[in-house]
Amino acid sequence: MNLAHERINTLERENSMLKDSYNKMSDQTSFVGDKMSSLNNEKNYMMEKNMDLDKQVKLLTNQNDQLRKEINYQIEQYNNMQMDRNRLNNEMIIIKSDNERYKQNIHELKTQVEHLNNDRLTLTNLLEAKKKTWDSNDQKVA
Repeated sequence: MNLAHERINTLERENSMLKDSYNKMSDQTSFVGDKMSSLNNEKNYMMEKNMDLDKQVKLLTNQNDQLRKEINYQIEQYNNMQMDRNRLNNEMIIIKSDNERYKQNIHELKTQVEHLNNDRLTLTNLLEAKKKTWDSNDQKVA
């Protein structure tokens, strides 16, 4: 009977150890399950954050594209204004040159008018002298 008692005691101890092991495994399984659930929740949160960040990246990319378009437009406008300014400067140089030429022409024309007025005065005086000579010749003949 002793042998049977020993065998029962041994089996009870083994059974108790198996129960303890089972309980530990159950606790560890529960812990792992909780940890998996927590990690799953964290993964879902991170995925939501990632989607939000993707939306922000798309929005910023669109804004960046719009800004690049605006910058390129402004550069084009600036270049056009520079070309217009250069054209106007060239026109201004031509106009100033024309103005100087016109001033010179006016000066030459004034000089010519003065000479013509002097010539007219001289011719008028000559004509008056000739008239007097003709009148005196007419009186001599008469």
